[in-house]
Amino acid sequence: QAYDDLRVRLLLGRVLVKRNKFVEAEKILRELLPQWKLHPLEGWEAGATETFLGLALSGLRRFAEAETHLLASYEQARVAIRINNRTNALNGLVELYTAWDKPDKAAENRRRLEAHKHADAGDSLNQNGEFAKAVDEYIKATHLAPNLDGVLNRLAWLQATSPISTIRNGAAAVVAARPACELTQWTNATY
Repeated sequence: QAYDDLRVRLLLGRVLVKRNKFVEAEKILRELLPQWKLHPLEGWEAGATETFLGLALSGLRRFAEAETHLLASYEQARVAIRINNRTNALNGLVELYTAWDKPDKAAENRRRLEAHKHADAGDSLNQNGEFAKAVDEYIKATHLAPNLDGVLNRLAWLQATSPISTIRNGAAAVVAARPACELTQWTNATY
């Protein structure tokens, strides 16, 4: 029951943000965030709480504070490959930087959002055995946002292990893998 109560409060916070009731949303979401972090079933909900808290703070024009929560939510979702949370966080960052009059940062996050769309398409194509199309989508993603280590890693693995000889290319795989390893300071054993 405690878990259900937390999820109901998250939903309430989200509704309040959507209705521009930012003060009320902030109060609920601030109380909720540390409870998610202690909950044994904590998953996507903590990131979603960070996102909606960031949006509430942005609505209150407390941009620096909002940025902290939205960036934390994006990073958590990016690493865990939580597509909805990641998309919400990136859209929130675009809105934040637009309202904060930081057009360069808004544009950077629009590119990052577009890159993730290509990466997600690449993942779907890869799972469906459409390896050449998957490589194309991963490459598009890396051109838009060259610092997405997970995308670089997936591209490298596909190039290194593809069952199709025209896609399998060890040298290209190393070219994709090296920046992924450097971005993670060579600490991710799966890369």
